[in-house]
Amino acid sequence: MPIILTIAFIPFLYFTALFSEYEQVFIRLDLYNHHPKTAATTKKNLILMCNVNLWRLSEITEGIDILNIQTKGDLVDLIKKRRDKKGPSRLS
Repeated sequence: MPIILTIAFIPFLYFTALFSEYEQVFIRLDLYNHHPKTAATTKKNLILMCNVNLWRLSEITEGIDILNIQTKGDLVDLIKKRRDKKGPSRLS
């Protein structure tokens, strides 16, 4: 029984950490972005890009300046800069 509980607890921890990371990013987007439509588009693009990959979400959002995302193009530019900085193999 303890082994089954341990194995079942690991995915729970992972998805809790993933949810927490998404929540932190989304709250920062809502607070600093004055365009609700842009914030919603940014959220949707992050979910589509990262899915359930916690590592990718952390890598992309680690150095993003949330204050500068005002358009979809800004988000794309920041992600491209992030990829160039870290190398394409880590985010692909």
